[in-house]
Amino acid sequence: MVDNGAHQEANRHLDGELWSAFQAFHGRVSAQLAKRGHDGLTGAQAGAIAQIEPLGTRASVVAERMGISKQAVSQFIDELERIGYVKRVPDPLDARAKLVRCTRKGVRYHRDVKAAREAIEKEVLPHIGPRGLEELRSQLQRVAVALGNQESAIKLIARQR
Repeated sequence: MVDNGAHQEANRHLDGELWSAFQAFHGRVSAQLAKRGHDGLTGAQAGAIAQIEPLGTRASVVAERMGISKQAVSQFIDELERIGYVKRVPDPLDARAKLVRCTRKGVRYHRDVKAAREAIEKEVLPHIGPRGLEELRSQLQRVAVALGNQESAIKLIARQR
């Protein structure tokens, strides 16, 4: 017979706790986005669109931020363009280059992601309080730095907002 308490304790490593919290948060964001008509995006597409700034971003910058190849990003951008979230426009600083810019649908997606995140944070607030939320952010940032992330997760998330 397996000791369930020992099994639960073995699964209480930091990665398990982080993964569980992430899955719960991400699931709630995804559900809210689906209600707002954004249910067809893959995680990779959502990751790519999150890196696109309001005035546009070069695909190479999106690739660098995501830590993936330009070819992979190009595929995501092709898909996002096909479903109406982004468009390619000439780069005003370099006639040979293109910027990826959000369409109205893409801008609405960014706005809806921000609203969903804020709504979920408000759900969490009564459970841990404002100071608890700030401490959680601070501790997660410390974990990211302690594990060698030069740019903390908090800064990455802030850039996506």
